[in-house]
Amino acid sequence: MTKPGFWDDTFEQIVELGQSTVKQGAKAVSQTFSPIKLFERAAGKSQNPHDKGKEQLDEAKKKSNSSTPLDFEKLQEKYQDQDKSKMESLRNRLFHIVKQGEEKVLEQKKADEKQKVQKEEYEKEQKKQQN
Repeated sequence: MTKPGFWDDTFEQIVELGQSTVKQGAKAVSQTFSPIKLFERAAGKSQNPHDKGKEQLDEAKKKSNSSTPLDFEKLQEKYQDQDKSKMESLRNRLFHIVKQGEEKVLEQKKADEKQKVQKEEYEKEQKKQQN
């Protein structure tokens, strides 16, 4: 017995996919555009088990009534506490950055002064050697 070729197998898969798509499409169209269901929805007598939209809305309303109301003052206090701690950490970080910058500037000044003194000493020695 010979093995089916690649093209034969692919063609069969496409045919099967097309058939199932046509069946599903027909079901979806008949469910969506059923004149009886349209009339029931217009009259408000929807008994469709697949129509969960209204049920979900009703459940959400029931749940919203049973939940604990939010205490906005407590929430605001917590957020303010969090903001304070973040602000404090940012202040400390900024302080350290500024402090490091000042230290670098002072070190640079010291290095410049030291270099200036060395240059003056070198010039004095050069004058002594020339005389």
